[in-house]
Amino acid sequence: MRTILSILIKWLQGITELIVFLPILLMFGLLQPLAEQLWLWLGLLALCYLLGILSRSLLGNLNKWIYLLMGSVLTAVLFLTLMQWSYPILLTWVLAQFLYYRGNAFWTHRWTDVFPLPAFWSGIMIYFFTYFFFKNIISLQPFLSLFTMAGIYNLLLTLWFANHYHLQKTSSFGKQTTKLSTAFLKHNRFAVIFIVMLIAVIAFFQNIQEFVTRIIRTVILSIVSLVASLTHLFIVSGAEASLKFKLFIYAE
Repeated sequence: MRTILSILIKWLQGITELIVFLPILLMFGLLQPLAEQLWLWLGLLALCYLLGILSRSLLGNLNKWIYLLMGSVLTAVLFLTLMQWSYPILLTWVLAQFLYYRGNAFWTHRWTDVFPLPAFWSGIMIYFFTYFFFKNIISLQPFLSLFTMAGIYNLLLTLWFANHYHLQKTSSFGKQTTKLSTAFLKHNRFAVIFIVMLIAVIAFFQNIQEFVTRIIRTVILSIVSLVASLTHLFIVSGAEASLKFKLFIYAE
């Protein structure tokens, strides 16, 4: 069970790497004929990480050339079987081998060693410089919401790991290490999450405003409809009672 959990965590780390560089992947993935199978293409890239992690966890420390050969064969079969052949697929195959080999590295190294903090900051810069393209290019505009959510997730991780790194550096003095209190760490991480949530609210302010307006409109219309139904019911009940009373008087 612990091994399965470790594999899933390592795979999530690989998917996070794809999210860090998602703008570039989306822009490349919209090339024909990849655009017709964009989500399948992205899913297969994520699968390459998993194949690398599984092969290393099952086969152990084999020669790296064996893993390179295995990665070349597995990724070639994967992409050539499930996707249409094209020149972008050839470039994808090279990328897939790289991701497979990174999956191998995940199993034997800490993620912070193979994907250091500067890589996260480079992702932030990528999102910053590609926002103009996703905002103004028609073919990229449908992915703007995904771009924004992925960018916020990337920002959260960047601030989280940067904060963790600086806390470790602050608490270490030469060979002596000062243990920071649990309460301080909780408040510190809460501050990071709060900042990211504030950025998310600002980024999605228009969407949130439309959502709240839609809810308020729905509530008001429901109340008006309920009042109208009750009024109609009382009027009908009153009319029926009046008619019965008149019939009773007439019968008498």
